[in-house]
Amino acid sequence: TALQRLVEYSLVARSEMLRSLAWIYRAYLNLIAFETRNLKNTAKIAVGKFLIPFVNLVHPPKVMTELWKGSDPSNDAPSWKSAPATPLINFWWCIWIAAGVVGRISLLYSRETPSANSFITRGWFDIFGDILLTVAGILAIKLVTAIQERLDAKGQMFKQMEKFSIETMHAR
Repeated sequence: TALQRLVEYSLVARSEMLRSLAWIYRAYLNLIAFETRNLKNTAKIAVGKFLIPFVNLVHPPKVMTELWKGSDPSNDAPSWKSAPATPLINFWWCIWIAAGVVGRISLLYSRETPSANSFITRGWFDIFGDILLTVAGILAIKLVTAIQERLDAKGQMFKQMEKFSIETMHAR
């Protein structure tokens, strides 16, 4: 039934949101472990910025930008903040916000007096909103994957530096 599908969708969406927030938390812990200095957020605050109403309209792209810049394996510690960010972050966020706006417009049409015209209009808004959500989801996956690859590369470099430093100490 439609209600069962709605409940299933809601459960899947919530579990994916929790997985995403857990990833953001772990990514920040990695930045801290890699001795990335002067982060604007702690792991807990970064996650909280996705959950607090109105704050979550502005800060998620800032959190992702900090993750992007801090995870750059080619930057040395003092200059990470001046590293360029990927335009993918703003593109993802604008599409995500647009999907939310379209969803709200669709909701307004559902409150109108039922008519064939309002059902058709709402249907088109639903379709457009779903397309935007799909695109935003694909961009989010690309963004998270890219940041994770950068974190992995930075982790490998960090391990090599630790190994070199330990070998240098033992050689003395």
